[in-house]
Amino acid sequence: MRTIDIIKEFKRVGRISEYDTQEKARLKGGLLLGDMLDRFRNISVGTSTAVRKMHLYSAHDATITALLYALNLGDGLLVPYAACLFMELYRAGNDEAVVKTDRKAEISSEETVEFMETQKFLQIFYKNETESVHELSVPECTEPCTLDQLINLTEKTTVHTLKELNQVTHRLISATYQ
Repeated sequence: MRTIDIIKEFKRVGRISEYDTQEKARLKGGLLLGDMLDRFRNISVGTSTAVRKMHLYSAHDATITALLYALNLGDGLLVPYAACLFMELYRAGNDEAVVKTDRKAEISSEETVEFMETQKFLQIFYKNETESVHELSVPECTEPCTLDQLINLTEKTTVHTLKELNQVTHRLISATYQ
């Protein structure tokens, strides 16, 4: 192994160790994830004060890594420069299916149609240094992943306010130094 490869591996291990536990993911990416999910929830129930078609966040590789780990999508690899993460919210209409990248979710009964009319679905895409965009699947979330499922699955890594983040940080510091 060359010296540069050893240095790159130290960098990778060091960077990933900043996010590789639930607590670290919550501290580093929880506030951003909480903001995004709160916006999705507000739009889905019609309480958003500023309905926009799109919200864009500009971030460094470290922020995208933190968000991936908060979503339980971290893979142990470094996020390359100029990587992108897309989260899209969908609602199925009366006679629509949820459109996936190359396929449609099948609707087979009235019960399924009723369920889909009331549910909002999320798709998450990741663009790294490759030519193609990759769809990511959150572990333990059905296909398609509903907004409610994602909110429940990320409850332990999500922070919704700065006050909550300060409380989490204070608890961790107090536990560390006692």
